[in-house]
Amino acid sequence: MAREREEVDLPSLLKAIRKDASYVKFKEIVETAQARLDVERDRRECFAIHAGRTARTLHGKKAYNPSSIQEAEGKEIEARSRLVEIRMKAAYQLEHVEKACKAVEDHVLTEYNEEMRGYSNQDQRRALIRRVQKVAQNVLTDGKSLLDLCDRFIEDIDKVGYGLTNLTNLAVKILAGRAN
Repeated sequence: MAREREEVDLPSLLKAIRKDASYVKFKEIVETAQARLDVERDRRECFAIHAGRTARTLHGKKAYNPSSIQEAEGKEIEARSRLVEIRMKAAYQLEHVEKACKAVEDHVLTEYNEEMRGYSNQDQRRALIRRVQKVAQNVLTDGKSLLDLCDRFIEDIDKVGYGLTNLTNLAVKILAGRAN
């Protein structure tokens, strides 16, 4: 005789999970990380850093002026350093949120296993977990887009650094040619 599936009382289950001490801790971790991770502020700063890079204005005679090239190299190092700092702070907060998500998922799947027996498959259980973690998943999505933005700007700075090195070498050769 096949076992009959019980209906899942979703409102009661969600209420019980949200009162659970582990969920309360999870929510505190997410809220703390979200407060420390101001994605919009950091995103605006990344774009401001990118817009203010001196290397973007090196054209014409400035491209062969050693002092202009040195200034650009210094600003590139400064910009890269700040972008890496923004990225590392964001990655640190996102790591906490990811760990909290994994912990609350494991807890809910273990502690509320009986209450979820009415779900016929794993996908339905995962959907419940995603619902419980909705705010955290939004924080992770926004944070990962910030990390991606930082990575692209850092990569661009690295490529420009290579070009600036070539410009420096060219300027030295030009100046050496003039001296002879």
